[in-house]
Amino acid sequence: MTLSWKRALIVARREYLTAVKRKAFLFTLIVVPLYFGGVMAFASRGALSAQRDTMRSFTRLGVVDSSGLYADATRVLTTSMAADLTGSPAKRETYRTDVVFYTDQQKLEQALRSGEIPQALVIPADYLASGALRRYSRSEGVFTSGSAQRSIERWLTRNLLAGQADGSRFTIGEQTLPLPAAAPRAGALLLGVRPEHAQLDPGGSWPMEVELLEMLGAERLVYGRVGGAAFTLRIEATLPPPRPGETVRLQVRPEGLHWFDRDSGMRVG
Repeated sequence: MTLSWKRALIVARREYLTAVKRKAFLFTLIVVPLYFGGVMAFASRGALSAQRDTMRSFTRLGVVDSSGLYADATRVLTTSMAADLTGSPAKRETYRTDVVFYTDQQKLEQALRSGEIPQALVIPADYLASGALRRYSRSEGVFTSGSAQRSIERWLTRNLLAGQADGSRFTIGEQTLPLPAAAPRAGALLLGVRPEHAQLDPGGSWPMEVELLEMLGAERLVYGRVGGAAFTLRIEATLPPPRPGETVRLQVRPEGLHWFDRDSGMRVG
């Protein structure tokens, strides 16, 4: 028996016409997509509203920085997000968060419990090596956890050295710094160097413009700029201190280089 394509097409056409005339088919074709589209729009609107409420209440961020990396970080965190589901640039809201530093975690937790701050961040001493930190929030839901977290991540990465890596060179603005070890990849990267992983050295290859000095018992923090970017150096209090306005030379150890992706903030290499 041979297959007749003409008869097969006639049968298929009849079955198709019979099916499309059924109410169940029309319901599935039109009503079901509209229903699920409405559910998704309602859920998205609720999530966006919850995120906006979170950012409105996120007026202060408490920080304990045991790494010393963020001693010279900006004290204001600005976040811009869409005001509605269209994502129109003309319909965006901007939120301001003040960053407040605490000397120890006990004071930070007291401020969090008393409602003085809605969120807290603890940056451990080995943050650059481990990439781990602790974040606390007084109240946060499933839909709101990402909004404030992304703002904090941008603040963390913004205070690292941003530049272009090319082998054993790293360019920040118009300043090209030789590296003691090659970067893990070429292109736009963030470079983190802990304050104690750089040292004053007249023969060093990194120039640093000194802006401010702070005495911390047996140590001294030197705040300045490398390639126009904020940089903090930790030296022993017994060493002769540089003067504000002076340009000193730094030597950085290879193991002191920590690399991050500029877009995601994730560690590289």
